[in-house]
Amino acid sequence: MINPYSNEAALIILNGSDPFETFDMDQISSYSFRLAVDGALDRLLAHGIHPEAVTGDFDSVSQSALEEYRVSGGRVLHDADQNSTDYEKALKFCVNNEIHNVDIIGYHGSRLDQMLAVFGVALKYENRIHQQFFDPVAMTRVLLGEDRGGRRLELTNLEHHVCSIIPLMPCKRVSLEGFKWPLYKTDMAMDGMVSSSNEVVYPFAGIQVDMGALLVILHHKPGQAP
Repeated sequence: MINPYSNEAALIILNGSDPFETFDMDQISSYSFRLAVDGALDRLLAHGIHPEAVTGDFDSVSQSALEEYRVSGGRVLHDADQNSTDYEKALKFCVNNEIHNVDIIGYHGSRLDQMLAVFGVALKYENRIHQQFFDPVAMTRVLLGEDRGGRRLELTNLEHHVCSIIPLMPCKRVSLEGFKWPLYKTDMAMDGMVSSSNEVVYPFAGIQVDMGALLVILHHKPGQAP
């Protein structure tokens, strides 16, 4: 059965940080499908928001929140598999329900290992699900280049935004157009060429990678909401 949410972005709320530091109540409520991950359910219920589903191994969500959510008719998707992270459990649900576009909040926190694990999972699923990560200071996405022309990301009307392009693995033939410091078919690697704190300077800019995976971090302007 085709999922009614498949043609619009769903919202995944992770438990790495307070989601309300990134999106306000109206922004979270604007999504037709919201998937809470584990302890993020407590944070949402505390603000009177009942997501459409909750998943995870439930090692951090409170039993009182789960019971309140069950009584209200919420969809509880317990997955005890310890060989996958809670974020991967969320993406598996999206794949199985033909949800192809997701926005993610609550992913950033105090533990670097958990954030790196999230981006590792994002890379694994990038060809199946378009993922955009939002935090209080930036929007981040993975750009995966493969054969047959690679992958391109267009940036429109984002002049003067700081943008960092970080290789998650060795990358072949990376081009940056419309940037303060452009590149043309340049190889990038974490121990070689990176492009941190670059800046979009033209109304139409683009990032192209033929092979490899880039982390594109587009910073919000000061005072600008995500």
